[in-house]
Amino acid sequence: MRVSTHSQAVEWAVGVHSATPAASQIIVNPTRKVSNMTDKSTSNVNPSRRRFVVSTGGAIGAAALAGVLARTAQAADLPHVVPTDATATGLAYTEDATTTKNAKYVAGSTCQSCNFYQARGTTAAYGPCMLFPGKAVSAKGWCMSYVKAPK
Repeated sequence: MRVSTHSQAVEWAVGVHSATPAASQIIVNPTRKVSNMTDKSTSNVNPSRRRFVVSTGGAIGAAALAGVLARTAQAADLPHVVPTDATATGLAYTEDATTTKNAKYVAGSTCQSCNFYQARGTTAAYGPCMLFPGKAVSAKGWCMSYVKAPK
């Protein structure tokens, strides 16, 4: 066979003739003998890395959910603050805000709407308060450290 052009020589060397329909898709690659342009097997992402990222993300999400659920369960198990507690006495805490005689009390100010109350947005009767660590206060309660929570 007589080869007249460079492209014909390449086609002849690879065994592809111009009459073949897929001839335009096959190229000569110096690092690989023949490669198909439509081959998608050479991805930049390692499947092992992808599997690791997906499984790690799932594990982190599950751990976060477990932490939230555990914290909710712990809040229900906290002992309630009694008005005779030393901190409660110092802050003039009362379980029913409407019964306080303290001059600093403003109508509508309850633990439920306080910035220190950690169970805002729930319907729980008692919830944790930052001022009484390890104890739960009444959602209808009040103390002198009341600070209206931002909306």
